Amino acid sequence: MLFCTLTCGTGGTVTMLSHGGAVFPGVTQYTTDVLFRDLWLRPALAPRDRSLVTISSLVASGQVAQLTGHVTIGMNNGLTQAEIAETLTHLAFYAGWPNVFSAMPVAKDVFEKTQSAAFQGKRPSGLETSDST
Repeated sequence: MLFCTLTCGTGGTVTMLSHGGAVFPGVTQYTTDVLFRDLWLRPALAPRDRSLVTISSLVASGQVAQLTGHVTIGMNNGLTQAEIAETLTHLAFYAGWPNVFSAMPVAKDVFEKTQSAAFQGKRPSGLETSDST
């Protein structure tokens, strides 16, 4: 998993993740150019808000395989553990208990790795970011 940090027009940054550039160059190019650069950097929503929408969409559609990266990105974009937990609580009523119960251990794992890394003064393994675009 590769993380990519881009600078927004407002001067803030947004951290994204990308997969398999050498094996799937077309998908990687569209992900980087269209999704990360065009969509995620549009000024109408802050990266933090886009992360909240993305996490909610992934939980609602049951796509927990992408959740680890996007919870990490959301926290890097300013979401707190409490806000993500409250989002999952709210989603339980709208997206279904099974989807939320599938997402909870994934989010909990990210929270624990983030807290452990913060305690040690570093980023948790597997949650690093890089400036490669």
